[in-house]
Amino acid sequence: MRKALFILIALFFRQNGFSQTIITIADGNFSDSAIWNCGCAPLPTHNLVISHNLILDTDYSSMGYITVNAGATLVGDSSRTINSSGGISVTGLLEAGTFNLLDSTFLNTGTIHIYDTFYVALNSTYTMNSAWALGGSYAYNTGTINLTGGGGIYAHKMHNHGNIYNASGGSAFGCLFNFSTFINDGVFNVADTIYNKGIFTTNTEISFGTIFNGDASTSATFINNHNITVYHNLVNYQTMDGSGAYCIAENSSNFGSVNGTLNICDATGLGFDVNTGTIAGTVSFCSSPCTWFLNTEEIQSTAISVFPNPFSNVIHFQTEVENNYSITILNSLNETILQTNFTGNSYTLDSSLLPGGIYFYCLSDNMTTINGVLVK
Repeated sequence: MRKALFILIALFFRQNGFSQTIITIADGNFSDSAIWNCGCAPLPTHNLVISHNLILDTDYSSMGYITVNAGATLVGDSSRTINSSGGISVTGLLEAGTFNLLDSTFLNTGTIHIYDTFYVALNSTYTMNSAWALGGSYAYNTGTINLTGGGGIYAHKMHNHGNIYNASGGSAFGCLFNFSTFINDGVFNVADTIYNKGIFTTNTEISFGTIFNGDASTSATFINNHNITVYHNLVNYQTMDGSGAYCIAENSSNFGSVNGTLNICDATGLGFDVNTGTIAGTVSFCSSPCTWFLNTEEIQSTAISVFPNPFSNVIHFQTEVENNYSITILNSLNETILQTNFTGNSYTLDSSLLPGGIYFYCLSDNMTTINGVLVK
């Protein structure tokens, strides 16, 4: 509501011509009237031209246009917030705790560093043609983000409810939540997990920790036209398509449809560990084997049986070798829900309280770890 009111006020001032351009004449604090050619502190309606090194010593909401020229800096700490509804251009350096782009445009050919939250509102556009270091914990897009040039986005969590086009030299997220359209033609990786509930397309080689494509009730399409490395698990509930390849280091499950000419290879070397969906006849399995994540000698050295699968009240683990083992059970969000240790070559785990769903297990003897998929 406050953001909507701010935009309405901004439109009023634009239509009634209350904008004045003020220019920096010296380094100093942003709110210091002595560093501006008007002899005044910046007002929300001012157009700002920054050609010096400024410390952002106050929060600022702008209805005018902000320009940070090459060689200039506008630097605030993690407590500072900038709201822009008049537009902004950065060829220098901008730092703040939070930046909200509201019904506006942001052209960046310099560097920005947001410590906490970067928000791109509906009807707003962020365009990057150079380096952008977004070191914050949260980036949220409901507008349009275009990434080109040599830089990229860096954020712990990225939520996309708008449109993102990445052709940049390097973008990385801890987790990516895609609810709309994301097209990748650049350098890109997700260290932890991508939750795709929209349309995700990649035409270049990328990597993920874990991929969840859709869920039982949400339509989603994951299109891969190159090579994808998955360091942990892949779970498909909806549609996978494309002409690329997947190398999956641990577990893979398909409950939706797999189309196109994809080549899928996981740690078993046999394609999907669990499949209750549909797979087109044009899809291949391990036609180009991925051996980088496998130590075949170690994996084959310890035979293991896990049953029943699907399970109900108990899960039995049986190994050929007596040893000290640890068992970890993870849910479909890769969260640890059970963990225990045993000595010997067999163990029965009480699973009666687990709700129905997909689970992953890790059995380790401190030398070897074996992973698998369980269904209840």
